[in-house]
Amino acid sequence: MKNNRLFIAVKIPPFALEKIIDIRNEVFNKDKINWEKYEKLHLTLKFIGDFDKRNLDKLIAELKIISADVNRFKLNFKNFGVFKRNAVPFILYAGIDFNREFLRLHSLIDNSLVKFGVAKEKRKFKPHLTLLRIKNKRINKLEELLAKRISYIKFEVDKFYLIQSELKPTGSVYTEIESFKLK
Repeated sequence: MKNNRLFIAVKIPPFALEKIIDIRNEVFNKDKINWEKYEKLHLTLKFIGDFDKRNLDKLIAELKIISADVNRFKLNFKNFGVFKRNAVPFILYAGIDFNREFLRLHSLIDNSLVKFGVAKEKRKFKPHLTLLRIKNKRINKLEELLAKRISYIKFEVDKFYLIQSELKPTGSVYTEIESFKLK
């Protein structure tokens, strides 16, 4: 039986994504950059990886229990930033401001997936929207984008999603398996 490559995410409403992309495009208007595709933009709550299909119904049931225990909440973007490896930027992102309920949702999911053999996250949870994977290339105007203000972009989260990621030669393809409404 083939496994699924899964992750759990929050989708960002189109109006908020479009504002982020508009700001990005103001800085990089005609530059040839291979941005993350619009339909792949999300906030990852938990990357599960390969997951046995035989346990999928149990996983969905577990996530429904969690969603019934978490209140909907508002998020707002904080700033643009970069993750670095050996002092070299490799991910450009839009960061999310601290939100207690969002961190609680992440923690409940992280803790409950242990029973399915999914390891708890070792790194501190840093919610972010990945905009660009920087590959062996210097990105001009990066500092200009990092200085842009985005904290006014706010949105409500009323559900989260279980998503399958299928790796193809042209890149990964995401398919929504189930959504989970928050209370």
